[in-house]
Amino acid sequence: MRVTLDREFDILSLSFVDNARSYGGEEYDGIVVFHDMDSDAITGIMIYDFMKRYNNHSIKNVKLPVEVDFDNDIISKICRFRNSTI
Repeated sequence: MRVTLDREFDILSLSFVDNARSYGGEEYDGIVVFHDMDSDAITGIMIYDFMKRYNNHSIKNVKLPVEVDFDNDIISKICRFRNSTI
């Protein structure tokens, strides 16, 4: 999984596969889910206002179409690295 955090605009992007042939739609408020053009498999997720949602714990109430452990898979990575792509 490729993790990118745009700190300036507070947007988290998760890419599960090469999403060059993907389309996305806002399936939840402020959350865009990307699907493969051919198979419709989920290729990525973009979450707007991620740190705001994480810090106020509202991200845990969102039912994502894939399981994401924000504490272990996301936050630990973005805290370890100063650059925006992990």
